[in-house]
Amino acid sequence: MSPIDPLNPVLAQIRAQALALRRKAARAGTAGAELPPPTAAEGESDWLAQVAVSVAAISPDDPQRRRRAFRVYLQALLARECGIQDAGEPGFQGLVDRVLEAMETDGRLKEAVGRAGDLLLRSAADR
Repeated sequence: MSPIDPLNPVLAQIRAQALALRRKAARAGTAGAELPPPTAAEGESDWLAQVAVSVAAISPDDPQRRRRAFRVYLQALLARECGIQDAGEPGFQGLVDRVLEAMETDGRLKEAVGRAGDLLLRSAADR
């Protein structure tokens, strides 16, 4: 999967939100807060391969496939950045929903989310 260069501002915002969550968890002393921040090289190809597999599984007939593709990426990124082990946890899913909804309220970010969804879908199809 190729990097999503046109979306660096979106990814920077996601990472900033994830960092804020990690810091908040560290101050509260919650489990997982002591996890070291992920490194760029740490499982990068495995992580991206998992995202590609999940994106490729989205039905071609799904009218929300662009949004779903980006949500898969967002969920994986937030889980990785926050050190979340169980991404299926309802509380985490709610967080992902809130972050995505907040991004979609900004017109420029909503457009970037759509472009990212397209890129993710194309990249997954090319694998």
